Amino acid sequence: MTKKFYTVGEMAELSGVSVKTLYHYQKIGILSPHRTGPNNYRYYSDLEINRLQEILIYRNMGFKLETIKTLFDAHSTDSRVDILNNQLAYAQKEVQHYEHIIDLLHRSIEDELKGHTVMEKKEKFENLEKYDDSIPRTLTNLTVIMSKPYLILFMLFGIMMIYFNGAYLINGDYIWGPPFESILINVLFILLGIVTVFTSAKIVFFTKTKDMLRDVNEPYRKTK
Repeated sequence: MTKKFYTVGEMAELSGVSVKTLYHYQKIGILSPHRTGPNNYRYYSDLEINRLQEILIYRNMGFKLETIKTLFDAHSTDSRVDILNNQLAYAQKEVQHYEHIIDLLHRSIEDELKGHTVMEKKEKFENLEKYDDSIPRTLTNLTVIMSKPYLILFMLFGIMMIYFNGAYLINGDYIWGPPFESILINVLFILLGIVTVFTSAKIVFFTKTKDMLRDVNEPYRKTK
């Protein structure tokens, strides 16, 4: 008899995925328990087992979690068969791509053994995706690492904008000209300061440097 519900521990044992990973999947919104019982116990059904399988298939095909969530959100009304068919089509395309590479390797080996008489020069690059690896990674990484200290200074600058322009308004100091224009400019600077502070704080306090480095260090950038 098929069990109706599974605890998070049973789900982890069944799938081989750690409990922490299941909690993380719930946190980012790609796999939620079917229901939550007393004491916040999480229970999963066959629906969540199927969804976890779909997630792991995507992960095995190299998809990021952010991309998987986007796909699930965009195809929220698709049936499971539709999702599996989409995954199958992608996998078949990848298999075809690697079959081309395997064939290219066989021909390249044969060409090498037969004194370069098998392949034309241009054939050596057939069916290979072209990438732009010209971006200086070291400089890019250094820029990312150094960005947070600069953003802290930027955030402090925003706080100063709010403080001084707020003080001018409270004290009635019209340093920018006539009262109306001066007040308007003060308000604009305060709003700009608020945007500056919140934007900088979001990156400084809520974005991990390793995540920023991961995003800018995609292994390759396609040119086609």
